[in-house]
Amino acid sequence: MDFDYTVMPIAIVVIALAVDVLCLRYLVLLSRKALTLRGKLIRSVLPFAAVLLVTFVASSSAYNAIASHLFWAKRPPGGRFEMVNGYRMYINCTGSGSPTLVLGAELGGDSVDWGQLQPVLSRTTRVCSWDRAGFGWSQAVPGPQDADHIANELHLLLTKAGVTGPLVLMGHSIAGLYIRDYAVLYPSEVAGLIFVDSSSPFQNRSPAMRSRGLKPPSWLLRLAMIVGVPRLIGMCSYHGNGPDAEFQTMRKEDICRIHYEALSAELRAFDESSGEVGRSHGFGSLPILVFSHDPLGPVPRRAQPEAVEATQRAWNEMQENLKTLSTRSRRVIVTGSSHQLFEERPGLVETDVTEFIQQIRAAAPQPSDYGSTKRE
Repeated sequence: MDFDYTVMPIAIVVIALAVDVLCLRYLVLLSRKALTLRGKLIRSVLPFAAVLLVTFVASSSAYNAIASHLFWAKRPPGGRFEMVNGYRMYINCTGSGSPTLVLGAELGGDSVDWGQLQPVLSRTTRVCSWDRAGFGWSQAVPGPQDADHIANELHLLLTKAGVTGPLVLMGHSIAGLYIRDYAVLYPSEVAGLIFVDSSSPFQNRSPAMRSRGLKPPSWLLRLAMIVGVPRLIGMCSYHGNGPDAEFQTMRKEDICRIHYEALSAELRAFDESSGEVGRSHGFGSLPILVFSHDPLGPVPRRAQPEAVEATQRAWNEMQENLKTLSTRSRRVIVTGSSHQLFEERPGLVETDVTEFIQQIRAAAPQPSDYGSTKRE
């Protein structure tokens, strides 16, 4: 059972009802006491406020849970489930052809992230998106979620789903670490790597990349998600039109069901994952394509604080370093984009990834600019 969005809302409603009963009982008893009107009013402020607060929190949490369950009940997953180490994991494969392109989402993300890109790429080859443990439709698993565990889970999931390779692994953000580790553990299966604004195993060592300023504790963010604060402020709704309206609607709703327990597990294991990825310093002549967001920021350009510029410089250097993993690597800086570059410039990503697949098939000329960095 979904703990954050089923068990917790039920628990909150039960606690709220208990608090309401106790407070109302107190107010009834207070009304019978021989006190002045002013005295009764003073003593009733706190219990009355408590009733309003817990009722609001319980109502919001229940509404958020019901709205989320109803939304996804109308949009059942189109892929399949496999048991991996005793836990249910989700994979969605579409299209046909070789190599198979496997899509990995960012921290907190899942297969829904690829809902805009996957149908187009499926015209070229077989494409599989999947949910890591604890995200999307995959069950959470106990124990660490470092790169080795995640790569092994993916390997078992692909095997059970009948996806045997050759594989092109495409990873966004933290998933860039996981596809690197997969290529270390299972090199014979991997025909290429595509990094999409990928995390670096060195980023926690960079002073410019470390967290700056005060941030709310993770338990408070998790509680805000459970209570439904994002839904209350409109983050779960999309009001636009157009051909990608359904994808954007699902994407917005998906953001509002982030599971912080799974997210925290991957964050806690980040340094361990970085060490595991660092076991290999290169992949020979394996084809590698690197997409990076624009370090100059989105268009129109705006002046950025020095701290932000320092972070961008550090990130840019780490993206450039990804090219050293292979003698057959190229980097594309997606002009005017942010970290979500494949959603902001899907056409560019679709074109370059399709060409990359065709080059691996030897159905298109090999690039003459290996080692280059270009703006597109």
